[in-house]
Amino acid sequence: MEHKMKWLLFGGAVLLVLGLFVPGSRMMPTIKNQSAINQIKEAAVSQAESVKQKKADLKNANLKHIYLAGGCFWGVEEYFLRVDGVVDAVSGYANGTSETTKYELISQTKHAETVHVTYDANKISLREVLLHYFRIIDPLSKNKQGNDSGVQYRTGVYYKDQADVETINKVFDEQKEKFKEPLAVEKQPLNHS
Repeated sequence: MEHKMKWLLFGGAVLLVLGLFVPGSRMMPTIKNQSAINQIKEAAVSQAESVKQKKADLKNANLKHIYLAGGCFWGVEEYFLRVDGVVDAVSGYANGTSETTKYELISQTKHAETVHVTYDANKISLREVLLHYFRIIDPLSKNKQGNDSGVQYRTGVYYKDQADVETINKVFDEQKEKFKEPLAVEKQPLNHS
């Protein structure tokens, strides 16, 4: 009986191994899977073309800048890179206690992880940019967004252009109406970027 069991196990293993390499099995790439691979390659190429197109469209652009802190900057940056009318989004640090910082020091220098958003005001307004921003943050949470907590993960809208203050104030007033609690989002001129 033991001898028979060994042969059954051996035979099952052989069939399993052969099944992995038989055309049409799930482990072999199918035309459908190959098609998906080609779609990914095409998307990567079209993404590169989209970046080239964005740069080509800058000729007549009305470029404006706003600095947004919304917790971990990678997610904020990635989100804004996908917003139509946003030309660029770059992660950095702002509004700390020193002129410069680096990742290892931000808990000491109290900088906020911030994304410098460059947008074409001919395609998207500052109001629309800020409404996108308020969609992706918890505006009531102080020094915490998602699982990230600490002063570097605070929320804030930082500006260089004094002309932006009126729009920023209007959007903040609209957002305040949605909540009983006060907003925890800073609203300040940009310092130490």
